[in-house]
Amino acid sequence: MKIGIEINGVLRDTIGKFKMCYEKFLMPNEYNLEEVSDFEYKIIEPITSLDLKSHFLFKDDEELIEFMYEDCPMEIFGHAMSSEMMTFNHLNDFYNQNKYDNKICIISYEVCKSNPSTLFFLSNFSCLI
Repeated sequence: MKIGIEINGVLRDTIGKFKMCYEKFLMPNEYNLEEVSDFEYKIIEPITSLDLKSHFLFKDDEELIEFMYEDCPMEIFGHAMSSEMMTFNHLNDFYNQNKYDNKICIISYEVCKSNPSTLFFLSNFSCLI
């Protein structure tokens, strides 16, 4: 049997880390005081879906893609927290108990620099898969 485990939202809190990076790098704060844009970045809460465009305002789709996959992929994908405290302990236990009877893989859609960032994330948590 093949078992696929999605990384975003299941193993990694990607949305939570995306929100932190959005607030830090795009919204006016102590890190970017010289905000000169006439565009207002803001977060529409509560965040109830995975559709980032409906919760985080960007000038256009290109800016969203550039922010995620070119400007901040290591911060968003590499340094995100696991979705639960013991996620990888349970995952590694599951893998060790089932690795001979099943093909277990991690599923994720990666673009540009998010691929090495995701591998960094998995190595930080000692993922055996």
